[in-house]
Amino acid sequence: MTEEFKEYINPKDYYDNEMESWTNLWDDNKSLYENIYDILTELVWLPKPKIFGKLASLYVLTSVRWSKVLPVLLCCGEKGSGKSTISFFANAIRGHSYTFSPSDTFASIRNELTKMRWLDPFQKDIELEGGILCWDNIYSSTILDNDNLKQMLLCGYNRQSSVMRIASQKGENINFDVFCPKILSSVEPIYLESKLTELHRRLLVIPHKPFEKFSKEDKEYYQDRNIAEKLDIDSISWEGISDKYHGFWSDNINQPTYAAIRNSLTKRGKKDFKIPDNISSQRLTIMIDLIATGVLLKAFKNNQDGIDFFSEYWDYIDARVFSETSAIKDHLRVFIQEEAGGQIELTKKLKEAGMSTIPYFIDTRKVQNYLDSLYRDGAIEVKPNPEIRDGLMRELGWKLTRLGWKQID
Repeated sequence: MTEEFKEYINPKDYYDNEMESWTNLWDDNKSLYENIYDILTELVWLPKPKIFGKLASLYVLTSVRWSKVLPVLLCCGEKGSGKSTISFFANAIRGHSYTFSPSDTFASIRNELTKMRWLDPFQKDIELEGGILCWDNIYSSTILDNDNLKQMLLCGYNRQSSVMRIASQKGENINFDVFCPKILSSVEPIYLESKLTELHRRLLVIPHKPFEKFSKEDKEYYQDRNIAEKLDIDSISWEGISDKYHGFWSDNINQPTYAAIRNSLTKRGKKDFKIPDNISSQRLTIMIDLIATGVLLKAFKNNQDGIDFFSEYWDYIDARVFSETSAIKDHLRVFIQEEAGGQIELTKKLKEAGMSTIPYFIDTRKVQNYLDSLYRDGAIEVKPNPEIRDGLMRELGWKLTRLGWKQID
């Protein structure tokens, strides 16, 4: 061995010494939730932070051991909008560092998740706290092309149905428990994918966008902050922050209190809260553990406060996110009328007169350029992928050919 390699120098040790500690961001006079919320909303600048910052903070603080139903959290938006940061922060809070990517196989995810979940990966009799699956930069195709990964997301949200049976290399069936919180980040609006409607019902969505595209109202929340001073997750040493999370969930008072709060939300008989019309039974099911977590953390004053928060969340999501399919479809309908309205009307009259017609095509580039311009101008919240675009055009009566979009006869 040469002289220069006698002593190994780990760059991480030097960076850790130079980085600011998370303890400088922590206020001992504030609660666990308040501190996590304050840090998260400085790491990721979100539209409607009082809704989405709160939701993200509650989600990363949930207990895998005490929860029964945990929806999938989807952070969705264009590159550079902070989607991945929530995943990295959630891992740090829970004492993990591994973020999954589209290249990870089902087997590798299974093995890593099993190590997170159980003290003994073979016996699986003692469940550990803090397990989480953070899956970065995925696409609809990532899920659709692998049935095991798709089923892991679909059945892993509910503890009662979270055991998958998969074949081992020896041909034997083995059980794999996939229950845990799951955070996905994507540039694609996965919730608009028609082939993933089952997953849609298990999703909570956080829309991300660059600060430059925030509405005037959203920018007002950050008006006293300089964007150059926004926290960089890689410039902070998070060593030891997981002690705060694990200390909270190992507390002998917090554990039974959580069970009591959760039971008060699900028990039969008269409830101490009223459910608004925009919260269906399906939505209530995936909210229960998040509401119980919020009440225990004192992020909510009581059960009704938690219900009202999620009612506000669903109001926004229904109007601005889940309605995107309808909004994009309406824009395309206007575009088609402007681009081909005269030809469509002429073709209709010729057919009524029994005369022959000449097929008319809309340039595929014009359709895509139109959608791109809508997204750049903020007229639509998300940029539709080709599958969503093609599906909407088919619904409007057009099919894609090598010559362009042709009206379906």
